[in-house]
Amino acid sequence: MDGNVAGFLFSTNKYDVAEKAKIFEKDFQHAANWLAFFRKNLTGGSVVQQLHSSYWCAACFQGLFVACWLHHPTEKGTYMIDLSRLPGPHILNIQHAISGLPSRPSSHMSGKGHSASSGWKFLKGYSELLIQFEATSAAPSLLLKVEGHQLWSLMGFCPHAIGYVKKEWMPKRLGGGSGLTANSALKSMARTDPRIESRAAENFEEAYKKFIKLVGGNKSMTIRQLIQTMHERFEGEVDDSVSTMDAGQLGHRLSVLMIAHREKLVEIHPQLLSDLQGMVIALRQDAKQITDRVFKEVRATGEAIDASIANFSSFIHQAQTS
Repeated sequence: MDGNVAGFLFSTNKYDVAEKAKIFEKDFQHAANWLAFFRKNLTGGSVVQQLHSSYWCAACFQGLFVACWLHHPTEKGTYMIDLSRLPGPHILNIQHAISGLPSRPSSHMSGKGHSASSGWKFLKGYSELLIQFEATSAAPSLLLKVEGHQLWSLMGFCPHAIGYVKKEWMPKRLGGGSGLTANSALKSMARTDPRIESRAAENFEEAYKKFIKLVGGNKSMTIRQLIQTMHERFEGEVDDSVSTMDAGQLGHRLSVLMIAHREKLVEIHPQLLSDLQGMVIALRQDAKQITDRVFKEVRATGEAIDASIANFSSFIHQAQTS
């Protein structure tokens, strides 16, 4: 996390070199190439500068995704860059840039998907880059997510359908489901390396999804909204203090509600407590930096991502000069 994957990316160990060849496309085999990629595809090599830029193209969104991945590596992840502090005209620039990308169906949040897949080659097995603008109650955000297929192509439709069955149908019928594996080497590394998270996505797990539906929510319901709804449904009162809580305080409040209404929650779905506990952990990790989230997606500010790039750059510089 925070650019700490630099050691693996810079490594010349035979095992690491072999693993990198399985995980990344050829332009990302050497750590120095990552910095060159940022300089080429992000204004000033910076996420913050790109967000403030008037120039956008598919490669700019690709640069943002790679920067997000470096900040918080995942096997399967949804990244949401916080745009709340960005001036209105710059947000409009981003929305306009997204609208210029090919549109595509999406099962994520608003469903208003666009593709930045033109020339996209980063993680092997992932040929699609999904881009969406999301105006959640918490903050406007830029959603970026890689997928193993381009949905509208004939070759992509079948994998997407199979992935949907594994994620949506199997949990209901067979009690499990996690979607297709696009890169087995990355999946294996995520299981053993704490620097890479296996799954960090905004699309709900089965028990949590059932709970959201039960309380009248949708794919964009934030955890803050859920906690407010739990107060109303379970305790018959509105707690106005929830609206001003930071993420750490939300995590504490959710934990208190889980303890107080444990039996009701287990009755709704046996795995619901586990899903909610995962949310508590995510909120505690967010602490005061991120004030809201939808599920377990990776949320970050441009400043935080740039700090990870700086950490990565510093490591590479020291390694090259030592």
